[in-house]
Amino acid sequence: MEIIIYYLLCLIARKKIITNVLYFIGTLVFVSFSYNTANQLSKFPIGTQSKFVKCVGNSTEISNTSIQYEKRIQSLNNQCDNRSHSFTNLIHQNKILNHLGFVLRSHSLFYCSVPKVATRTLLTYMTYLHIRDEIMPSLANKSAISFKADYLNQMLSSAIKNDSMSLLSLFLSHLTMTTNKSNSTQLDLWSMYQKTALPYVRPRTLSDSSILFSKSFTRIIFVRHPFERLASAYVDKIATLSSEPFSIYDNLRRRICRKSPFFYLTSSEQNYYRTFRMVHNQRNEPCDKIIPTFEHFVTFIMFDSSQVDVHWQPYSTLCHACTMKYNFIGKYETIQEDLELLRVQLGLNTTNWNTKNNFSTGKTKENYKLLYSKLPNHLICNLKHFYQEDFKLFNYQVEDYLIDNQKVQCSSQSYRRFSI
Repeated sequence: MEIIIYYLLCLIARKKIITNVLYFIGTLVFVSFSYNTANQLSKFPIGTQSKFVKCVGNSTEISNTSIQYEKRIQSLNNQCDNRSHSFTNLIHQNKILNHLGFVLRSHSLFYCSVPKVATRTLLTYMTYLHIRDEIMPSLANKSAISFKADYLNQMLSSAIKNDSMSLLSLFLSHLTMTTNKSNSTQLDLWSMYQKTALPYVRPRTLSDSSILFSKSFTRIIFVRHPFERLASAYVDKIATLSSEPFSIYDNLRRRICRKSPFFYLTSSEQNYYRTFRMVHNQRNEPCDKIIPTFEHFVTFIMFDSSQVDVHWQPYSTLCHACTMKYNFIGKYETIQEDLELLRVQLGLNTTNWNTKNNFSTGKTKENYKLLYSKLPNHLICNLKHFYQEDFKLFNYQVEDYLIDNQKVQCSSQSYRRFSI
C-alpha cells in the first residue's frame, strides 16, 4: 500500500512539472510575438501605431499589413541611401513641389499629389481637414487663417454673406458628397488652389520647412505603375475629345495630328496645312476631331522636350522622392486598403466617405497592356529609361505591362538621353 501511494505522489509531481514547462514555453512564444509586432509597428511615424491597430483589427492582420507597408518604405530608403540630398530652400523655391504639395500642420502631415493617382479623393481629404481642423478653429479663436470666402461662395453658388462659419460648414458637407462619384456637384479643387483660395495649406507658407523632415511628420505619397499611369493619362487627356476647345490637351492632340498628317488626313485635308502654314487653332481645321494613336502620343512626348507635363512626368522627380523620404507610401494597386488606413490615421469617419466606385474607370490592366503591345521596342526602351527611377524606388517591373510578361532588351543606344 505504501508503495502504491509513493508512485501516485511521483506521478502527480511529474504532471505539475510538465504543466509548468508547457506554461513557460507558451509564455515565451507570446512574448516573442508581441515584441516582433511592436517592433514592426514602431517603424511607423509617431502617433500612428494605435490608429493602425484599430484599423486592421486582429494580430495576424497587424503583422501582415505592417510588413507590407514597411517593405515599401524600406525599398525607397534602400535605393536612396547612397545618394546625396539637400532640402535647403527646396520647399520654398521649387514651384512644382509647391503646386503638388499640401501641408496639414494640425496633423503633422505633408502630401505630394501625383496626378492620375487618386488625387481628387486625397485632395478632398486634405481640404476637408484643413477647413475643419485649422481654418474653423482659428475663426473661433479670433485668429483667422486667410482664405477667399468670395471664391468659395462662387464655387458653391451660395448666397451666404458675412458668415464665414456657415459658409465653411456648407463647404464641408459638399466635400463629403464629392467623394461619391454619382454626385453631380463636383467641386474643382485644383482650380480653387490655383486661385490661392486656401493659401495656408501650401508648403511655402511654412516659416521653417525643416519641420517636414522631423520624425513626427508623416510624408505621404500615392504611386501607380508608371506604364498604367501614362496609359491612363493618354485615355483621359488625349483619347477623349475635350468639351473645352483649345485647352492644353486639345491643342496637344492637334499638334500630334499635324506631325503625321499623312496618317490621319486625306490628300485634300493635307493640302489645308500646305496652304495655311501658320495655323491658328480653328474649330473647322482638319485635325480638330482627330484622336492620335498611343504610339504617336508616346513618340511626341518622348522627343519633344516642351511636352513635360505633370500627368506623365516621373513622380520620383515631381515629388523629390529621395529627398522627402516618404514614410506613408500608398499604391493604386491596393488603393481601397491604403485609403482606409489613411482615413483612420487622419481621424476621418469612414462611413461618411464613399470611395468604393471612385476608381473604376472601365479600363482594365489588359486594356492598357494592349496599348503597349502596339509600341515598337525602341519606344518601350525610351519609356523604361524615362521612368527608371519610378520603377526602382517603388518596386515596379516594366514586364508587368508587356504581353506575356516578355522581357525587353534595351541597349544604351536605344533610348534618347534628355533631362526631365
